[in-house]
Amino acid sequence: MRAFSLRSEVTQLFAERRWSLVGYAAVLAALPFGGTVLSWSLIVCILCWLVDWNWSGKLASLRLNPWVWLFVGLYVLVFAGYFYSSDKETASFKLLQKLVLLVLPLCLASEPATRNRSRLLTLFAVVVALMCCVLELHAVWSFVQTRDGVAFFYDVYSYFMHTSYFAMLVSIALVIALTKAVDNNGDKRTTGIWFAMATLFCVNVLQSSSRAGVLGLALVVPVVAFALWRRRRFVARWLGPALIGLLLLTVMLAWLFSRQTRMTTLAYANHMDTATPAHAESGQVRLFIWREAFGLIRQRPFTGCGTGDVDQVLEERYAAAGMTDALAKHYNTHNQYLQTWVANGLLALILLLLIFAYGVLRSLSERNYAALGFFLVIGFHLLFESMLERREGLFAFALFTALFLCRGPAAAQEKSSSPMLS
Repeated sequence: MRAFSLRSEVTQLFAERRWSLVGYAAVLAALPFGGTVLSWSLIVCILCWLVDWNWSGKLASLRLNPWVWLFVGLYVLVFAGYFYSSDKETASFKLLQKLVLLVLPLCLASEPATRNRSRLLTLFAVVVALMCCVLELHAVWSFVQTRDGVAFFYDVYSYFMHTSYFAMLVSIALVIALTKAVDNNGDKRTTGIWFAMATLFCVNVLQSSSRAGVLGLALVVPVVAFALWRRRRFVARWLGPALIGLLLLTVMLAWLFSRQTRMTTLAYANHMDTATPAHAESGQVRLFIWREAFGLIRQRPFTGCGTGDVDQVLEERYAAAGMTDALAKHYNTHNQYLQTWVANGLLALILLLLIFAYGVLRSLSERNYAALGFFLVIGFHLLFESMLERREGLFAFALFTALFLCRGPAAAQEKSSSPMLS
Protein backbone atom coordinates (compact mmCIF):
# COMPACT_ATOMS: atom_id res chain seq x y z
CA MET A 1 0.00 0.00 0.00
CA ARG A 2 1.18 3.53 -0.79
CA ALA A 3 2.62 5.45 2.15
CA PHE A 4 0.68 8.23 3.80
CA SER A 5 0.92 11.61 2.05
CA LEU A 6 -1.13 14.58 3.18
CA ARG A 7 -0.83 16.26 -0.22
CA SER A 8 -2.05 13.11 -1.95
CA GLU A 9 -4.95 12.74 0.49
CA VAL A 10 -6.11 16.32 -0.10
CA THR A 11 -5.71 15.99 -3.88
CA GLN A 12 -7.80 12.83 -3.99
CA LEU A 13 -10.37 14.35 -1.64
CA PHE A 14 -11.22 17.05 -4.16
CA ALA A 15 -10.61 14.95 -7.29
CA GLU A 16 -14.36 14.58 -7.86
CA ARG A 17 -14.70 18.40 -8.02
CA ARG A 18 -17.80 18.45 -5.85
CA TRP A 19 -18.44 21.64 -3.96
CA SER A 20 -20.10 19.83 -1.07
CA LEU A 21 -16.75 18.25 -0.15
CA VAL A 22 -15.29 21.75 0.17
CA GLY A 23 -18.12 22.59 2.59
CA TYR A 24 -17.62 19.51 4.75
CA ALA A 25 -13.86 20.04 4.76
CA ALA A 26 -14.39 23.65 5.89
CA VAL A 27 -16.52 22.53 8.86
CA LEU A 28 -14.06 19.80 9.85
CA ALA A 29 -11.10 22.19 9.62
CA ALA A 30 -12.94 24.83 11.70
CA LEU A 31 -14.20 22.43 14.37
CA PRO A 32 -10.98 22.15 16.44
CA PHE A 33 -10.80 25.95 16.76
CA GLY A 34 -14.45 26.56 17.70
CA GLY A 35 -15.96 30.01 18.10
CA THR A 36 -17.72 32.03 15.42
CA VAL A 37 -15.59 30.45 12.71
CA LEU A 38 -17.85 27.39 13.07
CA SER A 39 -20.94 29.41 12.20
CA TRP A 40 -19.25 30.77 9.08
CA SER A 41 -18.11 27.29 8.06
CA LEU A 42 -21.73 26.09 8.30
CA ILE A 43 -22.81 28.85 5.91
CA VAL A 44 -20.05 27.81 3.51
CA CYS A 45 -21.17 24.18 3.82
CA ILE A 46 -24.81 25.03 2.99
CA LEU A 47 -23.82 27.18 -0.01
CA CYS A 48 -21.52 24.45 -1.34
CA TRP A 49 -24.28 21.86 -0.91
CA LEU A 50 -26.71 24.04 -2.89
CA VAL A 51 -24.17 24.73 -5.64
CA ASP A 52 -23.70 20.98 -6.18
CA TRP A 53 -27.32 20.75 -7.40
CA ASN A 54 -27.99 17.07 -8.39
CA TRP A 55 -31.37 16.98 -6.63
CA SER A 56 -32.31 13.56 -7.99
CA GLY A 57 -29.15 12.05 -6.50
CA LYS A 58 -29.75 13.81 -3.20
CA LEU A 59 -33.29 12.45 -2.93
CA ALA A 60 -32.10 8.94 -3.80
CA SER A 61 -29.49 9.14 -1.02
CA LEU A 62 -32.04 10.37 1.53
CA ARG A 63 -34.10 7.22 0.94
CA LEU A 64 -31.06 5.13 1.91
CA ASN A 65 -30.57 7.01 5.19
CA PRO A 66 -33.66 6.62 7.38
CA TRP A 67 -31.64 7.49 10.48
CA VAL A 68 -31.80 11.17 9.46
CA TRP A 69 -35.44 11.27 10.59
CA LEU A 70 -34.27 10.78 14.17
CA PHE A 71 -32.48 14.12 13.90
CA VAL A 72 -35.49 15.70 12.22
CA GLY A 73 -37.76 14.44 15.01
CA LEU A 74 -35.36 15.70 17.69
CA TYR A 75 -35.29 19.17 16.16
CA VAL A 76 -39.08 19.20 15.76
CA LEU A 77 -39.40 18.60 19.51
CA VAL A 78 -36.94 21.42 20.20
CA PHE A 79 -39.05 23.61 17.90
CA ALA A 80 -42.25 22.55 19.66
CA GLY A 81 -40.67 23.53 22.98
CA TYR A 82 -40.56 27.12 21.71
CA PHE A 83 -44.34 27.43 21.87
CA TYR A 84 -44.70 26.56 25.56
CA SER A 85 -41.65 28.57 26.63
CA SER A 86 -42.30 31.88 28.35
CA ASP A 87 -38.82 33.20 27.43
CA LYS A 88 -39.25 33.45 23.65
CA GLU A 89 -35.97 35.29 23.14
CA THR A 90 -33.88 32.50 24.67
CA ALA A 91 -35.99 29.89 22.88
CA SER A 92 -35.38 31.63 19.53
CA PHE A 93 -31.64 31.71 20.16
CA LYS A 94 -31.55 28.00 21.00
CA LEU A 95 -33.65 27.14 17.95
CA LEU A 96 -31.14 28.93 15.73
CA GLN A 97 -28.19 27.40 17.57
CA LYS A 98 -29.53 23.85 17.28
CA LEU A 99 -30.37 24.19 13.60
CA VAL A 100 -27.06 22.37 13.15
CA LEU A 101 -28.84 19.17 14.29
CA LEU A 102 -31.06 19.48 11.22
CA VAL A 103 -28.77 20.95 8.56
CA LEU A 104 -25.63 18.81 8.76
CA PRO A 105 -27.40 15.40 8.93
CA LEU A 106 -29.69 16.34 6.02
CA CYS A 107 -26.77 17.55 3.91
CA LEU A 108 -24.64 14.46 4.52
CA ALA A 109 -27.57 12.03 4.24
CA SER A 110 -28.33 13.42 0.78
CA GLU A 111 -24.83 12.81 -0.55
CA PRO A 112 -24.85 10.62 -3.71
CA ALA A 113 -21.57 8.94 -2.67
CA THR A 114 -19.47 8.55 0.47
CA ARG A 115 -16.14 7.42 -0.99
CA ASN A 116 -14.30 10.41 0.52
CA ARG A 117 -15.40 9.78 4.11
CA SER A 118 -12.06 8.30 5.13
CA ARG A 119 -10.16 11.25 3.66
CA LEU A 120 -12.42 13.74 5.44
CA LEU A 121 -11.64 11.97 8.71
CA THR A 122 -7.94 12.14 7.86
CA LEU A 123 -8.26 15.88 7.31
CA PHE A 124 -9.88 16.32 10.71
CA ALA A 125 -7.20 14.29 12.51
CA VAL A 126 -4.42 16.26 10.81
CA VAL A 127 -6.02 19.62 11.70
CA VAL A 128 -6.41 18.51 15.32
CA ALA A 129 -2.73 17.45 15.36
CA LEU A 130 -1.74 20.90 14.06
CA MET A 131 -3.92 22.53 16.72
CA CYS A 132 -2.24 20.43 19.43
CA CYS A 133 1.20 21.48 18.17
CA VAL A 134 0.14 25.15 18.25
CA LEU A 135 -1.12 24.73 21.82
CA GLU A 136 2.14 23.06 22.90
CA LEU A 137 4.16 25.93 21.40
CA HIS A 138 1.86 28.47 23.06
CA ALA A 139 2.28 26.67 26.41
CA VAL A 140 6.07 26.64 26.06
CA TRP A 141 6.07 30.37 25.26
CA SER A 142 3.85 31.09 28.27
CA PHE A 143 6.08 28.96 30.50
CA VAL A 144 9.21 30.80 29.34
CA GLN A 145 7.56 34.10 30.23
CA THR A 146 5.96 33.12 33.55
CA ARG A 147 7.96 30.08 34.72
CA ASP A 148 4.62 28.62 35.82
CA GLY A 149 3.89 25.00 34.87
CA VAL A 150 0.15 25.69 34.88
CA ALA A 151 0.60 26.86 31.28
CA PHE A 152 0.64 23.20 30.25
CA PHE A 153 -2.69 22.28 31.86
CA TYR A 154 -6.42 22.88 32.01
CA ASP A 155 -8.01 26.10 30.71
CA VAL A 156 -4.67 27.91 30.42
CA TYR A 157 -3.55 25.23 27.98
CA SER A 158 -6.89 24.79 26.18
CA TYR A 159 -6.76 28.18 24.48
CA PHE A 160 -9.49 27.79 21.84
CA MET A 161 -12.39 26.28 23.79
CA HIS A 162 -13.61 24.81 27.09
CA THR A 163 -11.40 21.93 28.22
CA SER A 164 -14.18 19.31 28.15
CA TYR A 165 -14.98 20.03 24.50
CA PHE A 166 -11.28 20.17 23.66
CA ALA A 167 -10.72 16.76 25.27
CA MET A 168 -13.73 15.31 23.42
CA LEU A 169 -12.51 16.49 19.99
CA VAL A 170 -8.97 15.25 20.64
CA SER A 171 -10.37 11.89 21.79
CA ILE A 172 -12.31 11.58 18.52
CA ALA A 173 -9.12 12.33 16.60
CA LEU A 174 -7.33 9.72 18.74
CA VAL A 175 -9.87 7.07 17.73
CA ILE A 176 -9.38 7.95 14.06
CA ALA A 177 -5.58 7.93 14.33
CA LEU A 178 -5.34 4.60 16.15
CA THR A 179 -7.79 2.94 13.77
CA LYS A 180 -5.92 4.18 10.73
CA ALA A 181 -2.60 3.11 12.25
CA VAL A 182 -3.86 -0.46 12.47
CA ASP A 183 -5.75 -0.56 9.19
CA ASN A 184 -3.13 0.36 6.59
CA ASN A 185 -2.02 -3.09 5.38
CA GLY A 186 1.41 -3.00 6.97
CA ASP A 187 3.02 0.19 5.64
CA LYS A 188 5.61 1.08 8.32
CA ARG A 189 5.82 4.78 7.54
CA THR A 190 2.06 5.26 7.61
CA THR A 191 1.72 3.25 10.82
CA GLY A 192 4.47 5.27 12.46
CA ILE A 193 2.90 8.60 11.50
CA TRP A 194 -0.51 7.64 12.85
CA PHE A 195 0.91 6.20 16.08
CA ALA A 196 2.92 9.40 16.61
CA MET A 197 -0.25 11.46 16.14
CA ALA A 198 -2.12 9.16 18.54
CA THR A 199 0.57 9.70 21.17
CA LEU A 200 0.27 13.47 20.73
CA PHE A 201 -3.49 13.21 21.18
CA CYS A 202 -3.13 11.13 24.36
CA VAL A 203 -0.76 13.67 25.88
CA ASN A 204 -3.10 16.54 25.01
CA VAL A 205 -6.11 14.85 26.58
CA LEU A 206 -4.09 14.44 29.77
CA GLN A 207 -2.92 18.06 29.61
CA SER A 208 -6.51 19.23 29.28
CA SER A 209 -7.06 17.97 32.86
CA SER A 210 -10.62 17.16 31.82
CA ARG A 211 -11.71 14.37 34.13
CA ALA A 212 -14.27 13.13 31.62
CA GLY A 213 -11.58 13.25 28.94
CA VAL A 214 -9.03 11.31 30.99
CA LEU A 215 -11.58 8.69 32.02
CA GLY A 216 -12.85 8.57 28.44
CA LEU A 217 -9.42 7.40 27.28
CA ALA A 218 -10.32 4.06 28.83
CA LEU A 219 -13.03 3.73 26.19
CA VAL A 220 -10.51 3.96 23.37
CA VAL A 221 -8.45 1.01 24.61
CA PRO A 222 -11.05 -1.74 23.94
CA VAL A 223 -11.71 -0.37 20.45
CA VAL A 224 -8.03 -0.41 19.53
CA ALA A 225 -7.47 -3.81 21.20
CA PHE A 226 -10.25 -5.31 19.09
CA ALA A 227 -8.84 -3.68 15.96
CA LEU A 228 -5.38 -5.10 16.76
CA TRP A 229 -6.95 -8.50 17.29
CA ARG A 230 -8.35 -8.31 13.75
CA ARG A 231 -4.87 -7.38 12.49
CA ARG A 232 -2.85 -9.92 14.49
CA ARG A 233 0.30 -9.40 12.46
CA PHE A 234 0.67 -5.98 14.11
CA VAL A 235 0.74 -7.36 17.63
CA ALA A 236 4.27 -8.77 17.53
CA ARG A 237 5.69 -5.84 15.57
CA TRP A 238 4.30 -3.15 17.82
CA LEU A 239 4.25 -4.99 21.15
CA GLY A 240 7.50 -3.40 22.39
CA PRO A 241 6.70 0.21 21.41
CA ALA A 242 3.14 -0.21 22.66
CA LEU A 243 4.32 -1.39 26.09
CA ILE A 244 6.84 1.45 26.33
CA GLY A 245 4.20 3.97 25.31
CA LEU A 246 1.75 2.53 27.82
CA LEU A 247 4.37 2.80 30.57
CA LEU A 248 5.15 6.43 29.72
CA LEU A 249 1.45 7.34 29.64
CA THR A 250 0.91 5.59 32.98
CA VAL A 251 3.77 7.54 34.57
CA MET A 252 2.45 10.81 33.16
CA LEU A 253 -1.07 9.99 34.30
CA ALA A 254 0.16 9.23 37.83
CA TRP A 255 2.10 12.51 37.90
CA LEU A 256 -0.95 14.37 36.61
CA PHE A 257 -3.15 12.95 39.36
CA SER A 258 -0.58 13.86 41.98
CA ARG A 259 0.01 17.44 40.80
CA GLN A 260 -3.26 18.71 39.39
CA THR A 261 -5.99 19.79 41.81
CA ARG A 262 -8.77 18.98 39.35
CA MET A 263 -7.63 15.38 39.11
CA THR A 264 -7.06 14.86 42.83
CA THR A 265 -10.57 16.11 43.62
CA LEU A 266 -12.11 13.39 41.44
CA ALA A 267 -12.73 11.22 44.50
CA TYR A 268 -14.63 13.96 46.34
CA ALA A 269 -17.91 12.86 44.74
CA ASN A 270 -17.74 9.77 46.97
CA HIS A 271 -17.95 11.98 50.08
CA MET A 272 -21.28 13.73 49.63
CA ASP A 273 -21.90 13.58 53.37
CA THR A 274 -19.31 16.33 53.87
CA ALA A 275 -20.48 18.49 50.94
CA THR A 276 -22.84 21.44 51.15
CA PRO A 277 -24.99 22.74 48.26
CA ALA A 278 -23.61 26.27 48.67
CA HIS A 279 -19.94 25.38 48.24
CA ALA A 280 -18.93 22.04 46.74
CA GLU A 281 -16.31 20.60 44.42
CA SER A 282 -17.43 20.45 40.76
CA GLY A 283 -18.01 16.70 40.86
CA GLN A 284 -20.19 17.10 43.95
CA VAL A 285 -21.98 20.07 42.37
CA ARG A 286 -22.99 17.83 39.48
CA LEU A 287 -24.64 15.40 41.86
CA PHE A 288 -26.57 18.24 43.50
CA ILE A 289 -27.60 19.54 40.07
CA TRP A 290 -28.74 16.11 38.90
CA ARG A 291 -30.89 15.80 42.01
CA GLU A 292 -32.64 19.07 41.16
CA ALA A 293 -32.96 18.03 37.50
CA PHE A 294 -34.77 14.83 38.48
CA GLY A 295 -37.09 16.96 40.59
CA LEU A 296 -38.02 18.95 37.49
CA ILE A 297 -38.45 15.76 35.46
CA ARG A 298 -40.93 14.43 37.99
CA GLN A 299 -42.99 17.61 37.56
CA ARG A 300 -43.11 17.53 33.73
CA PRO A 301 -41.76 14.20 32.48
CA PHE A 302 -43.38 14.14 29.03
CA THR A 303 -43.23 17.71 27.71
CA GLY A 304 -40.30 19.17 29.62
CA CYS A 305 -39.99 22.77 30.77
CA GLY A 306 -39.62 24.27 27.29
CA THR A 307 -36.69 25.10 25.02
CA GLY A 308 -36.34 28.63 26.37
CA ASP A 309 -37.23 28.11 30.03
CA VAL A 310 -34.97 25.25 31.08
CA ASP A 311 -32.13 27.49 32.34
CA GLN A 312 -34.53 29.71 34.27
CA VAL A 313 -36.32 26.85 36.05
CA LEU A 314 -32.98 25.23 36.91
CA GLU A 315 -31.77 28.45 38.51
CA GLU A 316 -35.00 28.70 40.50
CA ARG A 317 -34.31 25.21 41.85
CA TYR A 318 -30.70 26.18 42.66
CA ALA A 319 -31.91 29.21 44.62
CA ALA A 320 -34.46 27.13 46.56
CA ALA A 321 -31.81 24.49 47.38
CA GLY A 322 -29.21 27.05 48.47
CA MET A 323 -26.81 26.18 45.62
CA THR A 324 -25.21 29.61 45.47
CA ASP A 325 -22.18 28.61 43.36
CA ALA A 326 -24.30 26.86 40.73
CA LEU A 327 -26.68 29.82 40.67
CA ALA A 328 -23.90 32.40 40.32
CA LYS A 329 -22.27 30.46 37.46
CA HIS A 330 -25.60 29.75 35.69
CA TYR A 331 -24.86 26.03 35.42
CA ASN A 332 -26.91 23.78 33.16
CA THR A 333 -27.47 20.14 34.14
CA HIS A 334 -23.95 19.07 33.08
CA ASN A 335 -25.52 15.95 31.58
CA GLN A 336 -26.94 16.13 28.06
CA TYR A 337 -29.38 13.28 28.59
CA LEU A 338 -30.90 15.05 31.60
CA GLN A 339 -30.73 18.42 29.84
CA THR A 340 -32.71 17.07 26.87
CA TRP A 341 -35.28 15.43 29.14
CA VAL A 342 -35.73 18.53 31.32
CA ALA A 343 -36.03 20.85 28.33
CA ASN A 344 -38.04 18.86 25.77
CA GLY A 345 -39.44 15.81 27.50
CA LEU A 346 -39.17 12.04 27.44
CA LEU A 347 -39.66 11.61 23.67
CA ALA A 348 -36.71 13.89 22.94
CA LEU A 349 -34.54 11.80 25.27
CA ILE A 350 -35.69 8.60 23.54
CA LEU A 351 -34.79 10.01 20.10
CA LEU A 352 -31.34 11.04 21.35
CA LEU A 353 -30.76 7.55 22.78
CA LEU A 354 -32.03 5.96 19.55
CA ILE A 355 -29.42 7.89 17.56
CA PHE A 356 -26.70 6.40 19.76
CA ALA A 357 -28.24 2.92 19.73
CA TYR A 358 -28.53 2.91 15.94
CA GLY A 359 -24.99 4.22 15.56
CA VAL A 360 -23.47 1.61 17.86
CA LEU A 361 -25.41 -1.27 16.28
CA ARG A 362 -24.50 -0.14 12.75
CA SER A 363 -20.85 0.20 13.76
CA LEU A 364 -20.79 -3.31 15.21
CA SER A 365 -22.58 -4.88 12.26
CA GLU A 366 -20.25 -3.21 9.74
CA ARG A 367 -17.14 -3.65 11.93
CA ASN A 368 -16.55 0.08 11.68
CA TYR A 369 -14.37 0.55 14.74
CA ALA A 370 -13.70 4.25 14.19
CA ALA A 371 -17.45 4.89 14.26
CA LEU A 372 -17.87 2.69 17.32
CA GLY A 373 -15.09 4.58 19.08
CA PHE A 374 -16.72 7.89 18.23
CA PHE A 375 -20.11 6.89 19.65
CA LEU A 376 -18.47 5.54 22.81
CA VAL A 377 -16.39 8.69 23.33
CA ILE A 378 -19.11 11.26 22.73
CA GLY A 379 -21.74 9.18 24.54
CA PHE A 380 -19.48 9.07 27.59
CA HIS A 381 -18.78 12.83 27.49
CA LEU A 382 -22.51 13.57 27.31
CA LEU A 383 -22.84 11.99 30.76
CA PHE A 384 -20.82 14.81 32.36
CA GLU A 385 -21.42 17.82 30.11
CA SER A 386 -24.42 19.25 28.26
CA MET A 387 -22.43 19.09 25.04
CA LEU A 388 -25.35 20.00 22.76
CA GLU A 389 -25.74 23.39 24.45
CA ARG A 390 -22.60 24.77 22.79
CA ARG A 391 -21.54 25.08 19.17
CA GLU A 392 -18.51 22.81 19.47
CA GLY A 393 -20.56 19.95 20.90
CA LEU A 394 -23.46 20.43 18.46
CA PHE A 395 -21.19 20.47 15.42
CA ALA A 396 -19.15 17.46 16.57
CA PHE A 397 -22.22 15.37 17.37
CA ALA A 398 -24.18 16.20 14.22
CA LEU A 399 -21.26 16.13 11.79
CA PHE A 400 -19.52 12.92 12.87
CA THR A 401 -22.75 11.01 13.46
CA ALA A 402 -23.91 11.88 9.95
CA LEU A 403 -20.46 11.27 8.47
CA PHE A 404 -20.25 7.77 9.93
CA LEU A 405 -23.86 6.79 9.21
CA CYS A 406 -24.43 8.32 5.76
CA ARG A 407 -24.78 5.89 2.88
CA GLY A 408 -25.15 6.88 -0.78
CA PRO A 409 -26.21 4.90 -3.89
CA ALA A 410 -22.61 4.59 -5.08
CA ALA A 411 -21.26 3.62 -1.67
CA ALA A 412 -24.00 1.08 -1.01
CA GLN A 413 -22.62 -1.15 -3.75
CA GLU A 414 -18.94 -0.67 -3.00
CA LYS A 415 -16.76 -2.08 -0.27
CA SER A 416 -14.40 0.51 1.14
CA SER A 417 -10.68 -0.11 0.93
CA SER A 418 -10.59 0.78 4.63
CA PRO A 419 -13.17 -1.48 6.31
CA MET A 420 -12.76 0.05 9.75
CA LEU A 421 -13.48 3.52 8.36
CA SER A 422 -16.11 2.54 5.82
